[in-house]
Amino acid sequence: MSFLQADFRLRLDTLTLEGDFRFDSGITAVFGPSGSGKTTLLHVLAGLRAPDTGRIVRNGDVLFDSSTGVDVPPERRETGVVFQDLRLFPHLDVRGNLRFGSGSSPVTGAPVPETKVVEVLELGSLLDRAPRTLSGGEARRVALGRALLAGPRILLLDEPTTGLDAARRQSVLGLLDRIHAEFGIPLVLVSHSLPEILQLTRQLIVLDQGAIVGSGPLQDVLGTDRVFQLAHELGLESIVQVSVEEADRVAGVVRARLGTEPVLLPFTEIAAGQRALIGLRPEDVILARGPVSGISAQNALAGTVVEVTDVADRRLVTVRIGGETGDVIRAEITHGSSRELGIEPGASVTCLVKVFSFRWRRRV
Repeated sequence: MSFLQADFRLRLDTLTLEGDFRFDSGITAVFGPSGSGKTTLLHVLAGLRAPDTGRIVRNGDVLFDSSTGVDVPPERRETGVVFQDLRLFPHLDVRGNLRFGSGSSPVTGAPVPETKVVEVLELGSLLDRAPRTLSGGEARRVALGRALLAGPRILLLDEPTTGLDAARRQSVLGLLDRIHAEFGIPLVLVSHSLPEILQLTRQLIVLDQGAIVGSGPLQDVLGTDRVFQLAHELGLESIVQVSVEEADRVAGVVRARLGTEPVLLPFTEIAAGQRALIGLRPEDVILARGPVSGISAQNALAGTVVEVTDVADRRLVTVRIGGETGDVIRAEITHGSSRELGIEPGASVTCLVKVFSFRWRRRV
């Protein structure tokens, strides 16, 4: 059974939000362009906005049902919310803000220990600080800690990396991943950045002008033309993990392994043995049916086609690199190229990629 099931309708001034989706207890991302209704959807799940009609059930508990008059108030939903503006209390220090969270909601399950939250979010050195003295990344960690200490059954995050520089965005993404791993709390996060989403999850709810145009695993929802178009416009990437072997400043590359395959990446200061996530857009991958020589692309990654999806005027080809347990990358090709090369599931291919087509995301 799904952890959360929702089917509701809410008329707003500029659009009508229609939710019909379900998701499990992992990490789910609500994705779409600005103004599509993403934040309002979170408010509905938190009980801050009541739908006009519909029903919302979480883990068997009915939170809202217009037909029976059920509408559990926000303070009884055991739902943690981290807003874009964080809403820390300026008259309390960090310790006080955290402890406000532990007393702000009835907890029916085991409470989250304050010491554990402080450790995971690295808040020990900040406890006596006032909110006005915190950086954006520090303040966001405090807001996350306060929400966790309320003992939520689910954590909702509205644009958790907004306003942060690239390094701090990557730090927050790493923390969210660790929060889910350490505390086992389902996360729902709103974002219009697909590259950031794909570092955390492949489970998406895709919104466009108030309508859910896709819901489920990334590969399933990409088969819809509108979802593919949105994903492409907002940064569709393959996110894969590499293991660094050497950072070669003279050659201007980092030598690494993607599964069993050697790969060259743009130079950055990184230690041998470090694992990292890198991104690659589908339009930056060229497919060949065999070895190719005499070209500038320095990466030739051997793989096997696992899926071919027709989207709009092209085909999206998913290729597994480095054996059955390897990561997947995606390539865009025309229907004509697909026919000529015989691209179908099970086909052996070589993925040709320039060094600078890879983008460093975060270290893991």
